[in-house]
Amino acid sequence: PPTAVDILTTILGRDGAQQSAHTLAAAETDPFNRLHLAADMYSDALTAAAEQNAGPDVMARIDTAAAHLGHHLTDAQAWPVLRRHLALLAIEGHDPIDALHDAAATPLGDAHDPAAVLDWRLPAPTGVDAADRGPLHWLPAIPDVITTDPTWATYLHARADLVRELADHIRGTARAWDATTAPAWARPLLDGNRNLLAEIAVFRAAHHVDPADTRITGPEQHANRSAIIQQVIHSRLDAALTRAGADTARWRQLADTINPHLTDDPYWPRLATHLEGAARAGADVSALLHDAATQHGPLPADMPAAALWWRLAGTLAPPSLEGTDTKLRPPWTAELHHLFGTRIAEAIITDPAWPGLVAAVTAASWPPHDLLAAAAEHLHDISATQTIRPDEYARLLTYRVELLTHHAAT
Repeated sequence: PPTAVDILTTILGRDGAQQSAHTLAAAETDPFNRLHLAADMYSDALTAAAEQNAGPDVMARIDTAAAHLGHHLTDAQAWPVLRRHLALLAIEGHDPIDALHDAAATPLGDAHDPAAVLDWRLPAPTGVDAADRGPLHWLPAIPDVITTDPTWATYLHARADLVRELADHIRGTARAWDATTAPAWARPLLDGNRNLLAEIAVFRAAHHVDPADTRITGPEQHANRSAIIQQVIHSRLDAALTRAGADTARWRQLADTINPHLTDDPYWPRLATHLEGAARAGADVSALLHDAATQHGPLPADMPAAALWWRLAGTLAPPSLEGTDTKLRPPWTAELHHLFGTRIAEAIITDPAWPGLVAAVTAASWPPHDLLAAAAEHLHDISATQTIRPDEYARLLTYRVELLTHHAAT
């Protein structure tokens, strides 16, 4: 079941704003919104076909075995799902009764939904090998016995083709994202492997993860196949971050000294990216982290990395105030052209982090000219030894302004 954080995230994501008919129509045709429905329809149809192909005798045996296990199993909310998955195992040559008994060998305790627990324990159907995978890595392929069934084969192949088509469209869109078009969760990954980014976008869309959810792969998945692929994505992402440079490994080592569970949080890649940016802006990251971790009590077990980032809000959060409002033109905007030149100044003004920079400068007690000049001097210094891309200036400048304002800069 969803955690308290998942429920609260969903509640906060509902702003109650009315949407026009045009907006709703566009959303309904958006592959990012359609994929989870298409994937669910494929899965439901596949398991329904398996149930029918297994036959009434096999299904009756499954019902009887489940009833004998007790726990009111056949009354559980997830029982229809468990029943269909047992049918899928049956038509692939497995003994569904043995599979059910093996899953129930470990005590269920006081599980709220025993059927969901048993379903999670079932062996995954075929599909480990690439040739056996369905339209997505975590979806099972159509079993041979169903591919020869005229009642189901054509329909299921059409469903699978639609899933592949939508997923390919999402991959193409994700590979073309830049700093102005990428959703917040994807921005830390824009410099990395675009194929991995594309697969993460597909995973999120197929599991209906809210675009505002900044955890890279969204909430923890509990279904066997989805959970396995989620872990694979996290492993590949972690390896990519480690290859990106020694600093990433340093943040991991630092995180382990604070809380060994920090790097297990799906929010960790974003936190590591924020720490890297803050360090480049001159922050004493180690001191900031230790202060944030110790001054407000233990970090929560659920999403500790996100909680730690929230505790840093007083010093480092303004760069996270992102938007697309490029009409903001405070009086000091011209200073950016003098300090950085027109090309970089325009990149700063059109960056999603621009509203955060405006907020940071406006809230500071320094004269804007002096504050921007001091921040620009630091960026010029580090640009002599490392490359700063145009799309990084707004965020780094905001970090530096905040650090100078809070007297935390080094």
